[in-house]
Amino acid sequence: MDKLLEEKFPEILIVDDDSSVVIALHKVLQDIGRIRFASTASQALEMINGTRPDLILLDVELPDINGLKLCIMLKQDVETASIPVLFITSKIETGFEEKVFDAGASD
Repeated sequence: MDKLLEEKFPEILIVDDDSSVVIALHKVLQDIGRIRFASTASQALEMINGTRPDLILLDVELPDINGLKLCIMLKQDVETASIPVLFITSKIETGFEEKVFDAGASD
């Protein structure tokens, strides 16, 4: 890939502990951005502090911190508040969508 073109690609961070989800999302998104992934919220926070992603795809169920709590933490920090967060989950419980938006997610 051309280095100049690569530098213009958006940085996408996938935060999910399910490797099959990460692999599937990587296959779908690899042509539109540079993909990084973290399997825990703690790992994601370290990565975000190193290089700010342009988009975060976040699972709700993580082994250390709930994805909703992580989203709230990101939205309360002025350094990360503007990063769009999209939740990736199979949860369909009533009221879940409201919880996601209340946490500050874009979708």
